[in-house]
Amino acid sequence: MDFYARAFVATMHKAACARLSPGARQAVDDNPGMKGAVIAGQGVDDAGGKLARRKATSDVIKLAPDERAKWDAAGQTAPQACIAMLDGEGLPGSASSATVQGYVEDCKAMRNRARLRQVPPGLPGRPKDASARDVR
Repeated sequence: MDFYARAFVATMHKAACARLSPGARQAVDDNPGMKGAVIAGQGVDDAGGKLARRKATSDVIKLAPDERAKWDAAGQTAPQACIAMLDGEGLPGSASSATVQGYVEDCKAMRNRARLRQVPPGLPGRPKDASARDVR
């Protein structure tokens, strides 16, 4: 799935789609629309099966610490290089990345609020004023 498709899947949901103008909704439906949503959803739904299949058919190679450090360093610079390349081509790489990052932060905040609701007040792990603030 390419960069823009990932950003779209990460940010579009039923309520957002319902707010689109008829023309914009038609464009979504035409490219690839419901068919693409179904395919993306099936990929998410079968994530556990894919992981089990990958573990059963893959060899895990543990890297030496110095080799791992090289890959970690490359992994830190690659996303920004890709975004810069897209921006350089006149495409909205930075804007799309910021939108996705905002969505990720929103999801983390929702997850944390849900976790706090599961911890009874007064027990370790729940701040006394947790209900009055947005915990990220």
